[in-house]
Amino acid sequence: SRHLGCEVAAPRLTDPALDVAAAREAIGAAGVVYLDGGDTLHLVEAVRARGLEDALGAAARSALVIYGLSAGACAAAPYTVGYDDDGAPRVARCLSLGVPWPTDVHDEDDDWPEMRALLELRPAKERGLVIPTGGAVVVDGLEALCLAGPAEVRWLEEDGRWGVEPLSPSPPLPAAPSRRVVL
Repeated sequence: SRHLGCEVAAPRLTDPALDVAAAREAIGAAGVVYLDGGDTLHLVEAVRARGLEDALGAAARSALVIYGLSAGACAAAPYTVGYDDDGAPRVARCLSLGVPWPTDVHDEDDDWPEMRALLELRPAKERGLVIPTGGAVVVDGLEALCLAGPAEVRWLEEDGRWGVEPLSPSPPLPAAPSRRVVL
């Protein structure tokens, strides 16, 4: 785009008419990868059905920034909660693009029910990242810092109460950051 001073490609990964070869090429050449909101598992399933999981994995290792918004943030994590036809929760594998914890976004008003459902299926005190509405987090390896909003790492205590570790505010980003995941 002339406004960004670089070439921009925007393959719609869930589009049934997606040119998979062109999408693979665009993903492979990307300096920034953006995963939009919508339905987390629909996005993950579309990526897998089109054979693009390896391309996104390679991009996560080479791109300067992986940026996920809403469902895109959740899809960048290793797994999330899914629901069977009968409504039973299950652990659903995601894309593992550098986020070390399962992620839930903008559900603070209901006290993070999807993160709770997911963590109830996992080993005791396993952690999950929760990002409130208007929040933003940068993840670099195992370090996660808030760019905006009071994001937290949470886990379930034995009595079912939340354990909470607030993320630290992010210092200004360096001029030439290493690979980062922004959620």
